[in-house]
Amino acid sequence: EVFRARRVGDGRAVAIKRLFSDLQSRRFIKEARLLQRLRHEHLVEYIDFVDVEDVADSHNYFLVMELLPGMPGQTLRSRIKNSAAGLDLMECLELFPHYLECLQYLHEKKIIHRDIKPANLYAPLHHPGGAKVFDLGIARDISGTATSGYVPGTLEYMPPELAREGGERGSPRSDIYSTGLSFYEALTGRPAYKRLPNDEREAFQQFLQRASSPGEDVDYDLPIFTRYPRLADIVRKAIDSRPDTRYANAAGMRRDDDRGLVA
Repeated sequence: EVFRARRVGDGRAVAIKRLFSDLQSRRFIKEARLLQRLRHEHLVEYIDFVDVEDVADSHNYFLVMELLPGMPGQTLRSRIKNSAAGLDLMECLELFPHYLECLQYLHEKKIIHRDIKPANLYAPLHHPGGAKVFDLGIARDISGTATSGYVPGTLEYMPPELAREGGERGSPRSDIYSTGLSFYEALTGRPAYKRLPNDEREAFQQFLQRASSPGEDVDYDLPIFTRYPRLADIVRKAIDSRPDTRYANAAGMRRDDDRGLVA
């Protein structure tokens, strides 16, 4: 759960994220440690981390971060949900370069986010310059020890290569894929692919089917793409099923996004 609070020392308004259970403490502590050493204008700001041990030797963890005005209603997900047919085009073309700038910074620091989606992107109304990336709970530090096994994340925005047996654990290009799906959704007001069912097993089966024939069901005949074909080209390249064919880095996608209206 997340609380709004005020720091006594200087009166600054902050957000305090409290962990309910020790069961997820490793992920929570990892997020705090990553944020503590990362600083970027478009990454949510770390302020403090508090570990309170109670009489039963269990721990209560509190991650203190900057307060993002308007949250939770100002996530990109909420903004899209409340729009008739996607966000204003010019707003999209201002927001996404900021997200990509942050991702480029993370990737240069050897950090892969692995859960980019509209719900983890801050999109303040009338202030696209305040765009932020948040929730590094399942980020991967590729400068550390390699891991294997199931990759956590959100199936709706997961690239197909992460579902393949023996596949990679996440790379800059996997973050680009998820950003491309988020960009499509922001531009159109609808997901690029049909929503997966709520049942986890059925959802994973459908995701595997989708991963085996990616791109076939994405509609590029919508008005935004017929009017601005260059935008369709950007999305196609970002969500290509072949990682090597996607943008090599977030900076490359950002450059194309900056000139996205050029035919």
